[in-house]
Amino acid sequence: MVKKFSEDKDSAFVGSGNLKPDDEAVRDPEKRLLDLEEENAILKKAMDIFAKNQK
Repeated sequence: MVKKFSEDKDSAFVGSGNLKPDDEAVRDPEKRLLDLEEENAILKKAMDIFAKNQK
């Protein structure tokens, strides 16, 4: 554990919000995909609501 800290001091404490650049590079697109899927679901629900009001 001490060896890992001495090798990578900037991202040694992941629990404090720091991510290693490799982990962050993987997490960002995944988070963006989840956000876009959620937005898509919301828009589909809104489309259904407006379509019902048109009838």
